[in-house]
Amino acid sequence: MGEIKLAEPVKLVIGELYQSKDLIELAEHELVKLFGDIDFISREIPFDHSDYYCEEMGKNLLRRWVSFDRLIQPNNLAEIKNITNEIEQKISGNKTKRSINLDPGYISAPNLILASTKNFSHRIY
Repeated sequence: MGEIKLAEPVKLVIGELYQSKDLIELAEHELVKLFGDIDFISREIPFDHSDYYCEEMGKNLLRRWVSFDRLIQPNNLAEIKNITNEIEQKISGNKTKRSINLDPGYISAPNLILASTKNFSHRIY
């Protein structure tokens, strides 16, 4: 029988989907207050391989990834997903559609895990 022990800390990453650099910078400001300094920002890439978000967020979307210097416990991922949903709603204002999309996850030696509110084969609900 395996021994239950505290999981090793993992690297928090957040996938960002957006049109407005100003809005994503507002979101990152909120994220830094909660999770510590950003230690990596990927280059922006066009999110043009799917039109899944076009109706909600518009066209010409950009994708990039950020990570944070402070490690997290993997069991906190669901709570972090709820927090990023709240930040999306706050940044989007009273609109019913999002202006940004924040997808938190983590990287560890054996895994890359992304949280989702839509269960699917490559995502964790």
